[in-house]
Amino acid sequence: MLDVQTAKNLMDSMYLAKRIWEQQPRLPQGMSPGMIHVLDALVQLESNGAMVCVSDISDRLGLPRPGITNSVKNLAALGYAEKSASPSDRRVIYVHTTAAGRKIHHQYVAEHFERMCAALEKVREEDAQTTVRTLQQVYNVLLGPHAETKQPEDAAAAKINRH
Repeated sequence: MLDVQTAKNLMDSMYLAKRIWEQQPRLPQGMSPGMIHVLDALVQLESNGAMVCVSDISDRLGLPRPGITNSVKNLAALGYAEKSASPSDRRVIYVHTTAAGRKIHHQYVAEHFERMCAALEKVREEDAQTTVRTLQQVYNVLLGPHAETKQPEDAAAAKINRH
């Protein structure tokens, strides 16, 4: 069990993490960090050649479908994603990135995290993994019995940037 000072230090560290997160590059107008997160998951799923549905993104991120549906709707409105019905079953809706979406993804995810890796070169992989696991654990504990038990399929999706 943590002592009081350690619990305070842990919470102070989370405040620092929030301040670090706020230093992310300014996104295009109308974009939110959550939408970038959804776009990233979509690009990753598409890279496997899969036809992607909202449920696939939801499962990948471990987030509820209504929020993903809203993010996809907003991405489509901005021209970064498109939705299309399956030719064999019109009830099934697929989501695709557009050229503009891939460009935004490259700029705000691929290039940004390449720069981050270079800046964080002195942080050991083991320490980063421990931090990720600890934040996930604290998040789940603090949500208590209302926490979703579903975990993201992708460890990279465990970034704490909930909508």
